[in-house]
Amino acid sequence: MSVLPLHATRSGLYTVKPRFQALLAPLAQGMANQRVNPDVLTVAAVGCGLLGGAALGLSPQQPLLLWTIPPLVALRLGLNALDGMVATRRGVARPWGKVLNELCDRLADLAFFWPLLILPAVSPVWAVASMGAMLLVAFIGVLSETVTGVRQYGGPMGKADRMACLGLAAAATALLGTWATMQILAIVIVGGGLLTAYQRLERTHAAL
Repeated sequence: MSVLPLHATRSGLYTVKPRFQALLAPLAQGMANQRVNPDVLTVAAVGCGLLGGAALGLSPQQPLLLWTIPPLVALRLGLNALDGMVATRRGVARPWGKVLNELCDRLADLAFFWPLLILPAVSPVWAVASMGAMLLVAFIGVLSETVTGVRQYGGPMGKADRMACLGLAAAATALLGTWATMQILAIVIVGGGLLTAYQRLERTHAAL
């Protein structure tokens, strides 16, 4: 539930985050008025990941479940934005919230993507590599904040970008009836993740 510093470098879908937050502002204010605990929103995003992962894992037997993944992706991203907005409006933002936010983000990522390991036409090597790339990108972002005071959100394959790719891949798989789209997803996540990791390291080094 951390708030993005104004001087942090952003790229990818993070460039539209201010507009996304503006759309959610009335809902965030209403939640703040109702004294909703922002930690509940943070943990709820993990629940979206578990549901999305379950749907993806069961989709070879029930292909219609693929259509539940895009809305769960959108809900997860909405909850990720709302927790920080509600915490700020309630004046309860604190360091522990940042820790919980980072932990739950990683759990949600893995919950959404682990079924790549068992889907038809997806190489387990690429599936593992895609999850490793996600964790690497997040680790470098947090490490940057540790040494420079600024959380790095830059690069073409941040959290919002990879979630959007998952939603698109699920819809494409449902429409085309081929699981090769999920193999492409894993490859894109790895390639984009490595490029993102490099860019974040480069920006962190420049900041030092």
